[in-house]
Amino acid sequence: MKIITAMLALIAAVNGALAQTQTLSARPGLVNYVEGEASAKPPAFINAGETFSTGNGKAEILLMPGVFLRLGDNSEIRMVTPSLVDTHLELLQGEAIIEAVGIIRGSQVSVADNGAAASGAAITIAANGLYRIRGQSAAVYSGNMEVTLGGQAIKLGKGRQTQFVQPIRSEKMDMDEGDELYAWSSVRSQYEAAASYQAARASAFSGQNQTGWLFYDVFDTWAWLPQRTFFSPFGWGFYPSGLAGSAPVVVCTVLRGGHWGNRPRPIGPVRWYGLGTTREVPIDPKHPPVLNFVAGTPRVQQQMRSGEQVSFVSRSGGRQGAAVHGLVHNPVRVTSASSGSHASSGGVSHSGGSGGSSSSGHGGGVIGGGGGSHAGSHK
Repeated sequence: MKIITAMLALIAAVNGALAQTQTLSARPGLVNYVEGEASAKPPAFINAGETFSTGNGKAEILLMPGVFLRLGDNSEIRMVTPSLVDTHLELLQGEAIIEAVGIIRGSQVSVADNGAAASGAAITIAANGLYRIRGQSAAVYSGNMEVTLGGQAIKLGKGRQTQFVQPIRSEKMDMDEGDELYAWSSVRSQYEAAASYQAARASAFSGQNQTGWLFYDVFDTWAWLPQRTFFSPFGWGFYPSGLAGSAPVVVCTVLRGGHWGNRPRPIGPVRWYGLGTTREVPIDPKHPPVLNFVAGTPRVQQQMRSGEQVSFVSRSGGRQGAAVHGLVHNPVRVTSASSGSHASSGGVSHSGGSGGSSSSGHGGGVIGGGGGSHAGSHK
């Protein structure tokens, strides 16, 4: 009887794993996640010639596999060519951050900045990294890009930016500049890595070992399953199905998104608000990410990642496949994403997350808040 029960449980588990994923048509332009106001909700596609915009809100759009486009408030894009080799789009207004994790040789993302001033700048991204295009400027958090304006072209590397004014020149970017879209992108990067890891485990368990974009209903999002291991600019890992079981992971708070705010006390410290839960997330063991903390500037992100590198090595001994509980920085009260109940977080809690606080918005804590619409939800 016990053997039959165990076999039935195994069959149910396999069927569950198979039901959790479905393959997405390999076509850039899927609206994967929206918080706040937007012209379309997930799972809409932005076809060639179509525009997509946000109001008081943010959005995540999937481009080629492993490349995420994130738009800030009051931003608008037009899809020119949804190609897997050369995705070409226009930024008509506002701000965009591109997180490129899986760009392969011979492919690129091209962005024309045709904003309010109609600068006509063209940006080409052919390397993995993190990039910002805003107003009349482009900046490289990591990686490298080429910017062309009026027949003049320059290349920008890590920590450099340029203004779309002739003659264009490379300048040092301000690493202390606060940016909510930057913080939101770091949160979404972790969420995507967590979804990818869980989907990869399910795919391996079912024996399918899938690759590409797959919908994973546990996270209510499209997850990217790569053919080989990649690491995001924020330090999260994306592992193929065959290697997910041996990936180094941490157990930490994972948020869907969120925003800076000082609720419920208008005069209280600025914190990061968002819905979260506790999950295993794969990481880059050589350059671990920030855990349980939302950094609002590149400098804070860099400083805290240096601290996490020492902490991770001491807690895991550098072992591959080691599940390590993340440290909690400045714990606060949190809200469960599933039950809505409150819990006092003195460690890594299964009901939410935590973080620090800062009046300047350079760091933040998770204290609960509104969610958004994912690609699998028709909200």
